[in-house]
Amino acid sequence: MSRKDFLKNILMSFFIVVTLVNVAMAVLGLLFDSNKTFGYEAFVSPLIFGVLGVVPAIVTYSKKELTMTQMVIRKVIQLILLESLLIGFVVSNGVVRGKTMISFAISVLLIAVAVHLILWILDNRKAHKLSLDLEKYQKKYAKDAIGKI
Repeated sequence: MSRKDFLKNILMSFFIVVTLVNVAMAVLGLLFDSNKTFGYEAFVSPLIFGVLGVVPAIVTYSKKELTMTQMVIRKVIQLILLESLLIGFVVSNGVVRGKTMISFAISVLLIAVAVHLILWILDNRKAHKLSLDLEKYQKKYAKDAIGKI
């Protein structure tokens, strides 16, 4: 993967993570602390979680193409780093305590899975479109080549 493609992927992941963190914060907040109101600093929180959420993706970067096994191993390491980093962050800042810690950890897992699923769907659509474009090009090239014979 080129550095440019990797950075595009990181940026796309960041925006997906921020969106899903907003949803998770709303759901968990309504479930566990619905009477609480937030100040403007609450707008910064999803951005911080978004940055922390994409930092572990560095372990998936490679200049050469990875095998499926290598990628799975790196994705598992990424998930472990992600959970550790985010749980460490919320514990050190006193954001989450007690019974909400399990809900937070599950939310992180669900968001990570959702981000990978969304990116896979987007990549799959792009690959399908490229395949169709290639097929059209090959048909056109074949017609042009036959016409020149």
